[in-house]
Amino acid sequence: MGSFNSADATTYDQDFWLWTQQQVDLLKSERWTELDVDHFAWVNFLRDCL
Repeated sequence: MGSFNSADATTYDQDFWLWTQQQVDLLKSERWTELDVDHFAWVNFLRDCL
């Protein structure tokens, strides 16, 4: 298994932020069928673990 360095974390944070913004835009536009609902459960799970 590879190491997870700060550069990886920064890239992950940027990707997650972009994904989140995309989901917000879809919600605001009421484009329900385009939402990435498969990953919402993971987001809620991770939030609950913090």
